[in-house]
Amino acid sequence: MEHRNRILATLVAGAQANVERHMMNVEVFLNNPVGVGEHPDIMETIEGEIDMMEKHLSRRNILQSMITTEDKEEAE
Repeated sequence: MEHRNRILATLVAGAQANVERHMMNVEVFLNNPVGVGEHPDIMETIEGEIDMMEKHLSRRNILQSMITTEDKEEAE
């Protein structure tokens, strides 16, 4: 079970990191839209970042649901 836990934990952490990455991109676009010249449609760009956040949040939640109660108790 330990190997399984480590794989799942690593995948969960990666998905969470991607959520935070896209969240930071949204913050940059909101706070400094002039500084991003290659994105003429800021609204569309932000929506794309939110879509990516949704994808990674969903992935994280699915992975977390795969960790059984027994696995969680072993990890603690």
